[in-house]
Amino acid sequence: MKEAKIFPKHEVISVHTGRKTFATLSLEKGIPAETVMKITRHSDYKSFQRYIKVTE
Repeated sequence: MKEAKIFPKHEVISVHTGRKTFATLSLEKGIPAETVMKITRHSDYKSFQRYIKVTE
């Protein structure tokens, strides 16, 4: 029998996940990519583009 463990979200969600979510949601809300890149400190668009996932 498996034992389920419950953890607070802040213990299982990484900073990377939060940063990625922020970038994606910001773009979906219409904030320009250049602005989001400044906030997330991405220096080039190629690396930033791999980092985000924009939905339809």
